[in-house]
Amino acid sequence: MPCMVVITYVVTTLVNLAKYTPTAPSVLECPDSVSRILDLKMIYRETNPVVFTKAAMLLIAVAQEKSLQKILLGTFKINDKLHSLLNLQERKLKLKTRQMIAKSKKQGMSMTRSQSMTPSKKKTGAELSALLGSWEIYKTRFRGPIEALKCLMGAFNIKC
Repeated sequence: MPCMVVITYVVTTLVNLAKYTPTAPSVLECPDSVSRILDLKMIYRETNPVVFTKAAMLLIAVAQEKSLQKILLGTFKINDKLHSLLNLQERKLKLKTRQMIAKSKKQGMSMTRSQSMTPSKKKTGAELSALLGSWEIYKTRFRGPIEALKCLMGAFNIKC
């Protein structure tokens, strides 16, 4: 558990570095930094949503700098990894929803689709960054990993 706290602090520090234009490139100076951030997202997507969303915020912060965004899109397979993560999270949500409906039917309660665990339509990353200033994005709290992934994909202009 203490290592999770340290990882959270490290990712938070990197997000703070990525917020500022002069220090944003320093986040990418470490070899394989982006692939490690993506690995963090994969590892902690279910066990620690705080690390997952902070890693998403870090990549969103880096994506705000257009030159860094081009480097990331050209060098790493971010497109494929983000699509893979999104598909996995959506399948997991559908499975949970089906399990809840089946459980409620077993207990004799009928649950309609609108009452299920499906999240409401929220703004995507591109829409969010257009509506809010660049600093307001960092104050945004994601309701779940799917919302964080869609915002991240919108920041990189990747279609969901």
